Amino acid sequence: MLTTVEQLSTGEYIAAVPALVGYMPTNTIALVFTRGRMIELAVDVALDQDRYGCAAHLAKVAETRNLESVVIIAVADKHHTGPAIDFTTILAEEFNAVGITVRARAFTARLALGAEWSDLDRPVGGVITDTTATAHAIAAITTGRRIFADRRAIAACYTTVAAPAPGPVAVAAAQAAANSAGFAAATLRALAVTVSINGEPTEVLAARVSIMLTTDTTACDALLGVATIDLATAAAIYTALANQMQGAPRMHALAAVAYLHLINGSGTDSLEAITHARAEARRIKVEDNALMNTVTTGHDRIIPLTYLRGLLAVGTIAAAKFGLDLPGIS
Repeated sequence: MLTTVEQLSTGEYIAAVPALVGYMPTNTIALVFTRGRMIELAVDVALDQDRYGCAAHLAKVAETRNLESVVIIAVADKHHTGPAIDFTTILAEEFNAVGITVRARAFTARLALGAEWSDLDRPVGGVITDTTATAHAIAAITTGRRIFADRRAIAACYTTVAAPAPGPVAVAAAQAAANSAGFAAATLRALAVTVSINGEPTEVLAARVSIMLTTDTTACDALLGVATIDLATAAAIYTALANQMQGAPRMHALAAVAYLHLINGSGTDSLEAITHARAEARRIKVEDNALMNTVTTGHDRIIPLTYLRGLLAVGTIAAAKFGLDLPGIS
């Protein structure tokens, strides 16, 4: 199951702050905003300013952007502890006033492995975990800010599960459904719902998508159309599905993942995905498909990114043939 904001502990939010804001802050308030099951925005706030005016402004911005909840984290040394904690109280009051849920208020003296943190509203606390590992774990549910993870951690994302093919019950159910009219359309709708809610890419869905990618070439293009709902979420879900597949379906799914990461500015992820797609193609002794060749050319900077993004239009057109009205992307 994919990580969601509900599954993150306060300690994990704290450990992810350096990756979210892009540096190692000190004497700062970090705000991590969420919407639905995703992290939408991370903001670092200096202590030496008009705290009431700043809090009111941030609450208004969050309300305007339809953000739903926030984690407030104070990072301050002993000389700034009092003002930092007071600032978190002011911020919490302003966010509550506009209907934004405060998931937690927390304090730590420093952002380092093993440093202690405390919850400012509950008698709990802990120590900060490995910031590198946490950054990678949290990246899949973060939009708006790119988190750069360790290369080995990225590569590990493309490892097939112990039994990559879905189980016999899931396969039997998918095969029975495949014989009915509208199988591909129903499968794409289920996939679209999963992407829209950052849901779990189940064994049954993996079996259905695997059959669909084997039997319907237009449906392969429609994967890119479904991804326009949310590129980052789709890439994560398609990866999880691919890891439950073998053969041509895994190759097709990973090609889509590589493409989505490429146009979304995640070159390392794209390179790992296309490497695994090629490995699967070699294993089953088939040529790279057209999308794999396009991604490879894109890595070589021969095709402009604007043109590559235009391929999403092909995906939305393909999805429309199955009755899916998707947003597309400019």
